[in-house]
Amino acid sequence: MIIHRFQKIKKGFHPIKAVSTQKEALITMVDALEKGDLNLINEGNTKLSEGKKLFRDFGEQVNTLAKEHDVKINKK
Repeated sequence: MIIHRFQKIKKGFHPIKAVSTQKEALITMVDALEKGDLNLINEGNTKLSEGKKLFRDFGEQVNTLAKEHDVKINKK
């Protein structure tokens, strides 16, 4: 059961999308700084927040699943 639920969580998580979103955000930020464009800075911040949220949501789902099954996750 835990394996099935973890696979379901993992399947819904798209690390490439999360990383890609953060990469786009950083590229947008560099462009914004070069151009001095505040609108681009806001766009970059929005993309960066979206990428961070994707990673955070995945972590929260894994932690919830671990707690439900008394599994300890070691963080290094």
